[in-house]
Amino acid sequence: MNISQLNKVNYQEVMLKVVLFLFFFTPFLSLLMYSATDMKLVAALPALLRDMLVFSFVIFGVIYKFFLDKKVNITILFFFLLLTSISISILAIEFDTVTFDEFVRVVANNIRRFIFPFLVFYFFLFYFKFKNIDLLAKFITAFWIFGIFEWLMPLAFWEKMGLLEYWNEYANSVSSTGNTHDQLQGYPRLFTFDTYYLIGQKSRRLISFYIEPTTTAALAQASVIFGLLFKRKAIVWLATIAGFLTYSKGFIIFFILLTPILILYKYASLRLLKFYCNTIAFLLFGMLFAGFFIFLAFPQIVQFGLFAHLEGLYEFFIHFNILGYGIGNVGSFRFDSMWGGVFHRVGVESSLANLISQLGLMGFISIYGLFVFFLNRVITKKESVYVYFGVILYVFVYSTSNSSTGYSGNFLIYLLVVIVYKYSSLGSSDSKKGAVNG
Repeated sequence: MNISQLNKVNYQEVMLKVVLFLFFFTPFLSLLMYSATDMKLVAALPALLRDMLVFSFVIFGVIYKFFLDKKVNITILFFFLLLTSISISILAIEFDTVTFDEFVRVVANNIRRFIFPFLVFYFFLFYFKFKNIDLLAKFITAFWIFGIFEWLMPLAFWEKMGLLEYWNEYANSVSSTGNTHDQLQGYPRLFTFDTYYLIGQKSRRLISFYIEPTTTAALAQASVIFGLLFKRKAIVWLATIAGFLTYSKGFIIFFILLTPILILYKYASLRLLKFYCNTIAFLLFGMLFAGFFIFLAFPQIVQFGLFAHLEGLYEFFIHFNILGYGIGNVGSFRFDSMWGGVFHRVGVESSLANLISQLGLMGFISIYGLFVFFLNRVITKKESVYVYFGVILYVFVYSTSNSSTGYSGNFLIYLLVVIVYKYSSLGSSDSKKGAVNG
């Protein structure tokens, strides 16, 4: 290896470590910077740096590395299909009703969410090596140790950190009632009222470095899978305890559905475990689409539980448009002038609804085609059934929640897909050297 090659490797290694660090700690860094300066622009710098690094190095990877792996070339077709659908949807914008600033803000926000699955997948595909597993494990462990620590601390810990002001002024959190200490207790992000009917009081939620329970719970799910895949029992226990302390319904469902796999793993064949995962997928997505017919008869169903996140998808089915309605015209992140009227609820509440209502079937095929690619390639060995199960649940969450297109909490499942895909024989000497497709 010559000097230029060595410098290139070191440069990429440092970049990967920085991005991994930002994936875990960006919200907390943002809180610290906002508390120190009271400036929103400064608070946005960690996220901006993370996004710029990921995007720029993905572009570099596509140019210099992509076609070295012919097996993933099919994903570039899905990506071009997505770009085509985005281009078409921009033409549907009524430019005379939108200011330039609003156009940039809304379009950029939506495009970032649309291309998120490709960006994260390609980034780790190009730059992550098997030798980085130990570093990843250290980040995960630190994340959950801090999470349990902050959960045990009194509310004064977060008050002194300026969390209340950060949520109110920067993160635009949901509203609460009361003042200072009482106001912080009123935030659903920090307390859940779901336990009130069981124990007669609300319960504190673990939020860790993400300072938000939903994305923290998503990372807990992926962390459990990581621990099972690489036999890191401490991570499995830490992430499981922390996941339950988020009081996330999603994590509870995840753990209930995972338990049969844990029980049967030693005795069942890969075929049987895969059959179980496919059955879960059939039931989950069957419920999702069966709910549409219930919605037609009883529209009030969207006021309850999971179905509250499906109203936007069901409304799109009613007002179906094969090409979608264009970026910013419908969905959760639209132009201000587009709220109200018959399309007021079209595309809201979930990433799938936001995607298909704006980009139509082309957008749907591009993203879900990538997900099918994942599922076809992560079920290579018996130990990878955990990742297969994790991808199924992530796709379901993508279909029912908007939080699935944020880096926080979601990047790890993509990284696990890449690890299994690149290093199909996880225990081989080549994998340990990072030499397979590296």
